[in-house]
Amino acid sequence: MFHRTRTIAGAAVLALTMGGLAACAAPASNGAGSDECAPSDGKVTLTYWSWIPNIDDVVAEFNASHPDIQVEASSIVGDEAYQNYFNALKAGKAPDVGQMEYDRIPEFRAGDHLQNIVNCEPVADLADRVVPWTYNQVSLGTDSLYATPTDIGTLGLYYRTDIFEQYGLGTPTTWDEYMAAAEKLKAANPSISITSFAPQDTSTLQGLVWQAGATPYTYSDDSFVLDMKSEAMNKVADYWQQMIDKGFVDTAATPFSPALYAGWNDGTIASYIGPSWMDFLLQPNAANTAGKWGVLPLPAWEKGQASGGNWGGGGTAVFAGTEHPYEAAVFADWLSTSSEANEAMFSTGGQSASLAWAESGAYDKPIPFYNDQPIFSVFAESADATDTSFQWAPDQTNLNGYLQDALSGAFDGSSTIKDAFATTQSKVAADLESLSIPVEEK
Repeated sequence: MFHRTRTIAGAAVLALTMGGLAACAAPASNGAGSDECAPSDGKVTLTYWSWIPNIDDVVAEFNASHPDIQVEASSIVGDEAYQNYFNALKAGKAPDVGQMEYDRIPEFRAGDHLQNIVNCEPVADLADRVVPWTYNQVSLGTDSLYATPTDIGTLGLYYRTDIFEQYGLGTPTTWDEYMAAAEKLKAANPSISITSFAPQDTSTLQGLVWQAGATPYTYSDDSFVLDMKSEAMNKVADYWQQMIDKGFVDTAATPFSPALYAGWNDGTIASYIGPSWMDFLLQPNAANTAGKWGVLPLPAWEKGQASGGNWGGGGTAVFAGTEHPYEAAVFADWLSTSSEANEAMFSTGGQSASLAWAESGAYDKPIPFYNDQPIFSVFAESADATDTSFQWAPDQTNLNGYLQDALSGAFDGSSTIKDAFATTQSKVAADLESLSIPVEEK
């Protein structure tokens, strides 16, 4: 729901984080002030930075019910968010808490810029109150905790029910069935593509390797492990290379582009692999197709296999240097799991990391645009089946750029997606090795 597109270069944040990573190769240390987390004396005021559209209303709810902890919210806009964090950290003026996407948490933790709040009583049982895989995203697979998960972006298959019915494509439950549907559609009407896929679709691609069980970026005790050439990675690469080579996908409709929205509207793109928050783009940008869309779980690699992937979402990070880690934990926990916060943020749609919100029936609401299908219940079921072990790289910003650049060859015939994964791995390894960071390549 709160995902942002972004184009800022990774150099600034990488420079900020890598110095800390060089000192502690894997982000497994406890972090500043983690040994104690006691309430502060007297009334406390916290600063919070976020790009949530209605953040003032959300924070007002918290302030009204927590007279001794008051939060001052500031909006950070779009692509400037992480640069703002970088500038504030450099100047020693970082907020107490701030919104942060899951894939950026390792970068900031690597530079020791996040506070470990695992010993704060308000979050003691957090792992039991959020969608299982999200806790790993904010703990980085360690016994520490640097943020609380707030929203998620489970991947699903948005599809034109009218087109699938017209051409007898069924409802694909496996990737083999999806490719068969793509082939059938191309034969019947070459002007319609089963979906779009372009070099810029790196986030979708990484969500799909997540679904396939790949673990391309992990941390050992003393090094960072890159494994972008695994069987699971190659399986995804080979599948989508076939889809490209056979002309089954629209390769010109890049993410968030007029060409993509036109394809949704005119029916030349019959389905779209996207996260739950994509609903907020689909409805306004394909308004004249209301009632013609549905949502299916991602096709599985094996029949009957439940599996999910994710693109986007994030949590509330607590920055190192805060004088009030306990109160920061109170607010972060409230923002992630309280019914008041979830009502304020997700009542019109979107997907919360809170298990209580999922169990409240909030996702059972029929959505008129999808012919009254309760689409968020589909996403919620897939979220429960998402692999909990997936992690992100400590220089994910640069990695994403390397991958996008390398993918171009897979579309013009000069290389493949498998080659792009290998090239990206080599470049990321070189980055880290240049900073004397131990790297293991598989």
